[in-house]
Amino acid sequence: MYKMNKDTRRFITVFRLAALFLFVFSTDVFAVNFTVNPIRLFFDGAKKTNILTLKNTSDEPVSFELKTVAWGHDQTYTPTKDIIFFPKMLTINKGEEKIVRIGRRVPAGHREQTYRLFIKEIPEIRPEGGTQLNMVMNVGVPIFVMPSQQVHAGEIEKAELLNGKLTVSIKNPGNVHFVIRSIRVSGSDDALSEIFSSTMAGWYLLAGNARDYMFDIPEESCLNIKNIQINVQTDKSSMEKIFIVTKAMCTP
Repeated sequence: MYKMNKDTRRFITVFRLAALFLFVFSTDVFAVNFTVNPIRLFFDGAKKTNILTLKNTSDEPVSFELKTVAWGHDQTYTPTKDIIFFPKMLTINKGEEKIVRIGRRVPAGHREQTYRLFIKEIPEIRPEGGTQLNMVMNVGVPIFVMPSQQVHAGEIEKAELLNGKLTVSIKNPGNVHFVIRSIRVSGSDDALSEIFSSTMAGWYLLAGNARDYMFDIPEESCLNIKNIQINVQTDKSSMEKIFIVTKAMCTP
């Protein structure tokens, strides 16, 4: 039996994360053997049904198993019967497409309700003794049941520098999600020259939740910084915050 070494396992992990990133932020995702369209599903107003198209882009039949879960803060998932779909398992021949029909059982509430439809590729059974590495994908399509009235809001709730470590807390006080595209931190000296900058990618921030992002500022740079500017870009808006830095914030 083929055993993966450390480098191979690392490659698979990175590849899966890259595929998941594309799944969330592109318009049509390539996931090894299949494409999914659309990559997000929205139920708003009186809309109670939706469809999802899977296409086999490989040279062989591909089989899938599907399931839905309720999606909470920090990627927590719990079983749910709020979302129904058909079929639960399917096989798609080379180059073909098939439709998955999806419906909701829950009415619109005061806050957006969030779920994921996981599409798991069923690995092909190969003869024992084979040495081919068989990668399978398990991708989650976000499903949003929108509230009757949407409130979009976001804020930098906290920015704290302690021992050269900057914590930026971003809060979503609205009733629908937003996607944090980037968080950029820059530090300037007395002459307003930028002497430090760092940018971090974000993720979904669901309604009513907050998330912390950490930045390490080298002590040599930190001791010369007088002001730190934080800029957050989301798919809905932008946020900014500026605060004054003292030397005591940079050392233990």
